[in-house]
Amino acid sequence: MADIRNRFKDPTRQAPQEAKPTLFGFLQTALRVDSIFSGGLPIRYLPRLLWLTVLVIVYIANNHNANRTIVKLSKTRQEIEELRVDYTTLKAAYMSQSKQSEVAKRVEPLGLSESLVPPRKIVLED
Repeated sequence: MADIRNRFKDPTRQAPQEAKPTLFGFLQTALRVDSIFSGGLPIRYLPRLLWLTVLVIVYIANNHNANRTIVKLSKTRQEIEELRVDYTTLKAAYMSQSKQSEVAKRVEPLGLSESLVPPRKIVLED
């Protein structure tokens, strides 16, 4: 028969010391999760587990939707600000170009000039 002794055991090596208590070790002993799932997943927890799964999926989808909406709002605000600046610039240019003196300068090459005679009022008698 073969010798079954551990031939590679180092006699000078000490036994491992006990591990320090951890949070997960405490939770495992307090909740006794091993005893609940020792025979597999209990069927009575399945509806609750599925309901929690659906709630988590809805929660994640809601967060994605909220983030997408925030990004769209940010882009829209930026576009509105750019359009407001463009509107103000164009309005100022239009106001300066529509002055009587500016209009007179622009139509002078066409041979048109300002009238020096004031307008007359036409009165119709019955």
